[in-house]
Amino acid sequence: MNSAQDVHRRWTIVGVTAAVAFGAAVRLLGIRRLSFWFDEGYTAWVIDHPARQIIHLISADTAGPLYYLLLHAWSLIFGRSEAALRGMSALFGILSIVLVAAIASRLVKKPAVAIAAAWIFALSWWQIAYSQEARPYELTVFLTAAILYAVLRYLENPCGIWLTAAIAASAAGLYTNNFMPLYIAAIAVAALIAPSPLPMRRRLRDGFIAMLVLTVLYLPWTSALHRQIHRVNSDFWIPPPTLDSVCQELSRMCGIEHFWTWDQHVHRFFSDTSQGVPRTAAAIFLLGVIAAAVRLRGDHRRAALFLLAAALLPLVAAIIYSLLSPSIFLPAGFLPSSLICAIFLAAPLVWCGRWPGRALVWLVLALSAVNLWAFETERTKEDWRSAAAAVAAMPPVPHRLIVFAAPEAQLPFDYYYHLRPGESETGAPVAFLTQDPPRTGLRVLRDSDLDNLRAHLATAKPDDVILVISHAGWVDGSGQWHSEYSDPDGLTARYMLEVMQPVQRFDLPDDSSKHQITIWRLAPR
Repeated sequence: MNSAQDVHRRWTIVGVTAAVAFGAAVRLLGIRRLSFWFDEGYTAWVIDHPARQIIHLISADTAGPLYYLLLHAWSLIFGRSEAALRGMSALFGILSIVLVAAIASRLVKKPAVAIAAAWIFALSWWQIAYSQEARPYELTVFLTAAILYAVLRYLENPCGIWLTAAIAASAAGLYTNNFMPLYIAAIAVAALIAPSPLPMRRRLRDGFIAMLVLTVLYLPWTSALHRQIHRVNSDFWIPPPTLDSVCQELSRMCGIEHFWTWDQHVHRFFSDTSQGVPRTAAAIFLLGVIAAAVRLRGDHRRAALFLLAAALLPLVAAIIYSLLSPSIFLPAGFLPSSLICAIFLAAPLVWCGRWPGRALVWLVLALSAVNLWAFETERTKEDWRSAAAAVAAMPPVPHRLIVFAAPEAQLPFDYYYHLRPGESETGAPVAFLTQDPPRTGLRVLRDSDLDNLRAHLATAKPDDVILVISHAGWVDGSGQWHSEYSDPDGLTARYMLEVMQPVQRFDLPDDSSKHQITIWRLAPR
């Protein structure tokens, strides 16, 4: 018996190690191939400040400060290159593979499930995408996994160290991502369902103590959270959830996405593949959820319900909130659910019998690999590297003015252009007509801004003006100025050509979210 256990343990170590090695390779290779995009430029700008100022800046944003403080310390050691700033997310993504295997092993207690879950997670294109971004989402995934693992260990053996670990990881999550209260509440509910010898009364008591401690730990940030909620309610315009967006979210949780690369192979099954693929994947997943709840018995059923509660309750809560109040249905906010679904999708090895279970898990692995290949084939981002190079290649002039719409576009542009107001590589003065510091959500190039531009042109008398237009729809969420923002020619004609004449135009390739970058070089009339 011991010999068999040793063999299983060795195979588990080999299988999980291979998944971690593969996951590390795909997360690290090409980590700097694509330019920083809009939000990553914001990250690079924020972490360039002292710690106290980072906390102040983030309190006016929509997230907690922990990720930015950690990345600030990380950058002091590893530098501010693209690979360095994205490397911390990659590290948390790699460590999460280990935790996925550990959670699967604790919950399902089958080495093959731990190996399969690690490989499904390692292949996840969604996880890989955010492991290569200088954004806080992979830290959120890692902390969610840490909470789940600590809770399971505590339910197995109620030791104070594991309850303390769960509370610490939860507190860190609260200071990282504003979606974490949904996941912490969902995991608290799931802990009441999980298979455990711990009596229900003890679970309720310890859960109450944990929530009380977390409330005290989070109190210092509540005033900042109130400001962030007010800002979301007044300045943001995340679309409310629809049937298609919910299906797409469920599909992504399972590692399935509609990619045009393999659209030609599935278009004969769907009149509209962009809707048909996620709807089909979501329907199959929900059928699996129903089957698990109805057909499983004993600890297997409790394990399945534990995973489903932790993965789906945050999504359900966000849908309800978004239908009653300003929408918070942000796809990246549900990234931790894909971690939990990786374990749920590997569990049929135990729950469905030997051959049906193997067939289902191999199908999931094959689809994950196909989706990863399609993602790597199609992946693109806003190319601020090329935007900065296009401006740097323009003929030098004694005095150049650069105007941004939206103003936050200065942040990724400046990361590559390496200029500050009044500096240039040639020694010629360069000015940026934006607020300092740029404020997310600020509208630009309206009538009042045009007056500001005219005044600046009259006093500074630049030799030329570079107009950088990006995130047209994002800047104009209300739609009041949509026709001008979505049409760079119309925008330029309405606002700039009254006092300027065009000299050159550069159109950078569209990214997948249609946030194209257009650069105009204009000269005073």
